[in-house]
Amino acid sequence: MIPFTERANIEIIELERGFVRTKMLYRGNENHNNDFNTASLFTFAEFNNIPLILSVLGINCLQYYLPVVNTLKIKVTAKKIPHNCELFCDFKWSKEEIDKILTDFRMNG
Repeated sequence: MIPFTERANIEIIELERGFVRTKMLYRGNENHNNDFNTASLFTFAEFNNIPLILSVLGINCLQYYLPVVNTLKIKVTAKKIPHNCELFCDFKWSKEEIDKILTDFRMNG
């Protein structure tokens, strides 16, 4: 686990097979310009891999499978993120993606 996630105010709001919704508070994740820290945003997105993978493969997969974010696109819909707000992140795998991951996991560990 990334040590920063313990103090990043990230909360799992919803978790089901192949879907996770999380929330991160502004407080504790601001930079010297009083904006969201870029590292916090990336960590927030990266964190979602863990519960998402666990929802499909179960806890034992972590001894064989290390989730890594290799592409990340953050879409900001406001010109400036307001202070003291909450950010939400949804990750969802389709049934086809889940089947592909399960097949790969069974074949390659």
